[in-house]
Order: sequence, then C-alpha cells, then structure tokens
Amino acid sequence: MLTSHQSLRKKPLSTGSLEPSAIAFDSRFQALDQGIIASLKAHYRRQWLAFMLNAFDNSEDPLKTINLHLALRWIIRSWYHDVSNTTIYNCFRKSTIIKNLIQLPLEHIPPLTDLYNQVQQHGRIHDAMDLSNFLNPAEETIQEGDIPSLKLFESDKVFAFLDINPLSRGHALVIPKFHGAKLTDIPDDQLSELLPVVKKIVNATGAENYNVLQNNGRIAHQEVDHVHFHMIPKPNVKEGLSVGWPQQKTNMDKLKELLAEVQAKM
Repeated sequence: MLTSHQSLRKKPLSTGSLEPSAIAFDSRFQALDQGIIASLKAHYRRQWLAFMLNAFDNSEDPLKTINLHLALRWIIRSWYHDVSNTTIYNCFRKSTIIKNLIQLPLEHIPPLTDLYNQVQQHGRIHDAMDLSNFLNPAEETIQEGDIPSLKLFESDKVFAFLDINPLSRGHALVIPKFHGAKLTDIPDDQLSELLPVVKKIVNATGAENYNVLQNNGRIAHQEVDHVHFHMIPKPNVKEGLSVGWPQQKTNMDKLKELLAEVQAKM
C-alpha cells in the first residue's frame, strides 16, 4: 500500500455542520446569496408568468396544467441559458472569494412588472399577492434565513417564531412549511401539527387569555400570502388583539337552509 494511503488511514475524517444562525450570519460571504439565486428565481418565475398568461388566453387553469416536468425544464433553462457567467462572476466577487478582480458589465434581473400585471388582468385575479412577495415568498426568506426570525420550534412540517412586531408579549406565528396562500391550499397531512404547536406555545408563554388568529384573503386582513397562525396573548384590555364583532340578524329558517347546503358539501 502506498505511504500516502497509510497516512490517510491514520487520520480519520471528521465532519461537522454549521448552525443555521451561523450560515445566515455568513451569507454575505456566500456567492449564491449575493444574487445568483435571485437571478435564477426571477428567470424561472418569468417563464411561470408566461405560462400562466398563455393558459388564461386559452381559457385554461394554469394551476391544473402545470406539472413537475415543466417546472424542472424552466429551472434547467434558466440556469443554462439565462443566468449568465457575468452574473455568477460578479456574485463571487461580491462574496470576496475572488481576490484578483476583473471588470465585467453589470447584468440586471429581468423586469417582470408588466408581465405580472398582464397575468393579473387576463386571469381576472383581484386578490393577488404583490410582485415582491411573488418573487420572494415570505416563508422562503424566513426559513432560508434571509429575514431574521426568532425560532421557537421547527419540525419537518411546521416552523414557529416570535413576531418581530408583536401586539403583546409572547405574540408568535406558526406556519406550515408547505406553501399555500390560504388554508384550503394546504393538504390535511401538512396541517396536523399546527394547532398542537400553537398549544405548546400557549403553555410555554403562560398566556391565560389569548387569541388564535388565521386570516385568508386581502379583505379578511391577510397581508402575507402564506398560511400562518397568530397566537396573541391578551394580558389586558389595551394589549393584544382588538376586534369588533358586527353581528347580523338572521332567522332559523335561513340557518337551516345554510346548514343543509354546507352539510351536503362536507
């Protein structure tokens, strides 16, 4: 056996992993975080917008015609044909990995505003997320460490963290890792841990009075297009959630009709 092989055998290889907080802290030194990922995502989503626009023009539902094969094709095309060598070089230069610099022209991420507006108009989408959230969904930026988060709990399905703009002490959010804008977009198996985690946070914070809030849609006060549950302690009348309750008058006959209608669809 060669001596080099013998020396390798005498020095067993050890491995380790960085904590997520360390990775996020050092993201300025990671070339991918300096614009490569952003460029790839923008080019990929441009193809997704074009696909949606074409589907609406043909009276089709893009959410029913999209498939994994198309998504992979768009990612591969974006990486090999749209993300340029110049973009990659400039990002490595910003990360300080490259020491001997050369000057290359800057390349900008493709503008998507006009295409995004066309998709909204053709699809008659009145409750659409804004473009920045479409490009960088909140659940991605939080879980990837781009937005600081004070993590309380994490599992394969759920992520929970303290709200950085709390209504009261202990205000927390619990989100599914599966992306969906509204509750009905999340598969049942991905919802199974949400309320148990909310309950754990209630017990951990010692909240005696609290609200569990989950909004769906703009007019229902949803601002982030990813399902999330608020756990908001209500320690007194001034802190925590303040809500009105505009009750409507009805009668038993109408309620019975509604009961039958909803039961038939359950």
